[in-house]
Amino acid sequence: MVDHEGTIHYSPNVPAFLHAPVRQRVEAAVGLPTVVDNDANVAVLAELVHGAARGGTDVLLITLGTGVGGGIVTRGEVFRGAHGFGAEIGHFQVDPDGPLCACGQRGHWEAVASGTALGALGREWAAAGAAPSVLARTNGSVDTITGVLVGDVAQEGAPDAIAIVQEYARRVAVGLVGLVNVFDPELVVVSGGLVELDDVLLTPMRGAFDGRIEGAPHRPTVPIVAAELGGRAGVVGAAVLARDLA
Repeated sequence: MVDHEGTIHYSPNVPAFLHAPVRQRVEAAVGLPTVVDNDANVAVLAELVHGAARGGTDVLLITLGTGVGGGIVTRGEVFRGAHGFGAEIGHFQVDPDGPLCACGQRGHWEAVASGTALGALGREWAAAGAAPSVLARTNGSVDTITGVLVGDVAQEGAPDAIAIVQEYARRVAVGLVGLVNVFDPELVVVSGGLVELDDVLLTPMRGAFDGRIEGAPHRPTVPIVAAELGGRAGVVGAAVLARDLA
């Protein structure tokens, strides 16, 4: 949660950031004007200017990694909200009795749709005897199964790992449908480490999304595409902000 002045007030996955005046401190240390923003905000800006959302005006970006982040562009401008905390899309509640989120609340979308959640789903299936191919890769150790491992095995074509990713994709799509119903973007860009799964993830995600969106036959198709800038998106977007500042 980064405010308009560049202070990071809270980060569920990086506890050291607590009311930290990062912009002020970096600016003092380097003697140069500094910009600080949420990583998903700068990622959507990067994709808008130099990537998959080029030429767009109303875009939703989701980042699937350790957590779930989001960036929203409306009318060509990045939406930040009244305090700079807008677009924390990983933290709307999809199940009040669901798993504990990193922020301490239950059933947030991040708790079921992050890469961390994919690993938890893999461990759950393996413990139930439903993921033999995944479990074989860890020599029978359920506790060492991660989302990265599940994705790797799925890309190799193992049916059980593919089924896990398909269930995970459905959970991602459920939240995505709600966001698209609210914001009506022209395009959804999927970013973060899990986008490397490409069609293994995106195809079932698109299928689950299309089956749930309000009035699907009566509205324009909302494409769901992979980000083009990969791990560079945050750096590129921050550079765009800095260029504008200059």
